[in-house]
Amino acid sequence: MALDYSLLLQTDLHAKQALQLLFTGIEVDARIQKWRQRVFISTDASGLIISAYRFKANEPRFIAEELGIEVSLSIGFRLDKFKDLDAQRHLLLQGTIELLRQVKGDAVLLFNGEVVWLLRKAGELILNSGMDLWRPEYLVLVPLPYQMKDLPTL
Repeated sequence: MALDYSLLLQTDLHAKQALQLLFTGIEVDARIQKWRQRVFISTDASGLIISAYRFKANEPRFIAEELGIEVSLSIGFRLDKFKDLDAQRHLLLQGTIELLRQVKGDAVLLFNGEVVWLLRKAGELILNSGMDLWRPEYLVLVPLPYQMKDLPTL
């Protein structure tokens, strides 16, 4: 069994480019490989699997309808719940913030496709203040200016 997070972005980056930027400046042994239409990354972070792919035009519509973001790229994080979840989540958030620091455009980080952890829209970064998602050890990973607000569940 695994826990799934998705970082959905509005960007012109290709999947491989995004994954390369994800770990810029972060001490992770990451190897990128392509399989069919997806690009995967394997890391030294036990249990964490990351994949990325570009959406076809106007897909997925529910993000555009719910949040007003025309998503073009998806980065999926699959955490092994039988391994060190804090270490995996820490790496996921560290990589996400690094990518958002380097890439402009709207973005949303979802847990299980419905719980919004963070939202960046029109350059404003909002972290979900509901459900105690952002523990102090995660907040220190966010050096970017941000606001805390209660964000919707999709």
